[in-house]
Amino acid sequence: MTSTAFLVALLFTPFLALLLPAEVVIEGRVTDSQGRPLEGATVSGFRSHPIFEPWELRRRRAEETVPTTTTGPDGTFCLGELKAGEAVDLHVQHSGHVPARLPDVKPPTAEPLQIALRKARGLSGRVVGPEGKPIAGAALSQVYESRTSSGGESFGWGESSRPLGNTDGEGVFRVGGVEPGSLDLRVRAEGYRPKVLKGLLVPEEKDLENLEIVLDRSVSVEVRVLSTEEEPMAGEWVVVEPERLRDPFEAMRLDMDDPSDETDERGITRIEVPKSGRYVFSVASREVFTVVEVAQEGTSVELRVPTALQVSDRVVDDNGEGAPDARVTRDPLSGNAAITGRLLGLAPEDLRQAQVAAWTERPIESEPAKVSPDGGYRIEGLKPGEWHVTAVTASGHRAHGTVRLAPGVPEANLDLEFGGLILTGRVLVDGVPLARAEVEAWAGSWKVAGQTRTDYTGAFTLPGLRRGVYRLVVRTQETGSDVSDSRTVVDLEENRAVEVRISTGRLSGKIVSGAAGAPVADATVLLDSLHKEIDATFSAPSARSGGDGTFQSSRLAAGTYKVTVRKDGFAPAEAAVEVRPGEEATVEVVLQPQDAP
Repeated sequence: MTSTAFLVALLFTPFLALLLPAEVVIEGRVTDSQGRPLEGATVSGFRSHPIFEPWELRRRRAEETVPTTTTGPDGTFCLGELKAGEAVDLHVQHSGHVPARLPDVKPPTAEPLQIALRKARGLSGRVVGPEGKPIAGAALSQVYESRTSSGGESFGWGESSRPLGNTDGEGVFRVGGVEPGSLDLRVRAEGYRPKVLKGLLVPEEKDLENLEIVLDRSVSVEVRVLSTEEEPMAGEWVVVEPERLRDPFEAMRLDMDDPSDETDERGITRIEVPKSGRYVFSVASREVFTVVEVAQEGTSVELRVPTALQVSDRVVDDNGEGAPDARVTRDPLSGNAAITGRLLGLAPEDLRQAQVAAWTERPIESEPAKVSPDGGYRIEGLKPGEWHVTAVTASGHRAHGTVRLAPGVPEANLDLEFGGLILTGRVLVDGVPLARAEVEAWAGSWKVAGQTRTDYTGAFTLPGLRRGVYRLVVRTQETGSDVSDSRTVVDLEENRAVEVRISTGRLSGKIVSGAAGAPVADATVLLDSLHKEIDATFSAPSARSGGDGTFQSSRLAAGTYKVTVRKDGFAPAEAAVEVRPGEEATVEVVLQPQDAP
């Protein structure tokens, strides 16, 4: 380096350091539940994922390098390569313990973090077919399911799963890393009906052993999708569901697992349905379906996608010359109108990550529109009619409006104004901070004015609210507990802070047969928390009856619950029960034998 270059570097390095974001660290200590240090635990810092995040930002985040470190002999760690004030989600893992996740940790923290990991438990047993023969290669996974309903009708359902392992050549499995508490276990094997064992109770003090899981054989159906010109249609998704359902989620509760698959180059796919009966076979995103009686030995189904409309024209370039090999596609919205407007009341950093989309009462939604630096947006390709427009920031701040596109009018204007008050708070369950909970501010029946989530200390911030009365709805379904709560009402006239305190209890009961009063074993017990204040129902962790017909739930938020019991050979039965803080409620549910068809 020359003397001149050295002098320049010496003069400008301090200024460059001021311009670049300061790198900081997060320090802490990882122990077991008894306070003993855990050496070799892996600590990783992922950039926090907002509730709402544009796809482009999500893609960039997936490509980022994740800082990782391990704990020393005393359980301490120091995670570097972090930016001051930029929140990260800490993932902590150690063999034989339940992984922990601390969301939205903003470095540097005031004190070193103290992270205690619970002892993980294991599952072992055997998977066999209806004849008792072992099933090799069966896949086991833990399922996390949530259901939401209002006015007696289901309208929200979500599911995720975590692979646990597979059976060996003798159908035997032994898997670890399972958190104590209520567990929904799914078992899949080719040629067999998927099975979900809901509400398995994994003990805190020992492994759950000697499970015997019997899978029924499924019915295989070959589906062929053709055009009206007899051409095979590859890449089409075929969806199957029972012809008659009591509600949209009956298929999931029957362990049907929403059969669907994609056609190959021959236009063919093979789908496994649980048993013979009448099913609706449809092609996704197309108005093509048929009702078929599926026999036990299997059935072939043929779906034809009609060419409803043929359009011919000529594609030219700017000079009027023909454009060969031009690609012509159909716009699914099939409209020429647009909605334009501006987002008002947002800071520049919020505008950069905001999304705007339009939707109708029918299942039609526009692609998210880009927002310009001055807050302008434009949504194109819309049909005439009434459109709802929602704008959402990465932090969950939202604004909503409705506009009508008249026939023949090319565009309509709709400005969306964000409010200006801030509601902060903290969620505690039995006095302990609740992390990763969704917090919504409801301004009326199913009118969500703001949505966010709690960080690792249970704290949350809801920005941009208007003056008025809000009901706070808190929801989460971590393994082993349900904390749905809607009893906190806030009269917001200025910026304020609140504390949401949730108390828990437990529920136990017995399932008996109405014919003889005998205990009913292996019955599925579905629990749903009832929230009369908002006319809504949220799912809670399931339970399962033992050999003596008894069952016990995991920790539940205090409140009213609907208990639904299902068991093959019996008609479903329901009961209502009140769970009080610090107490264990009891219930007895009587099942009546179901007449054979």
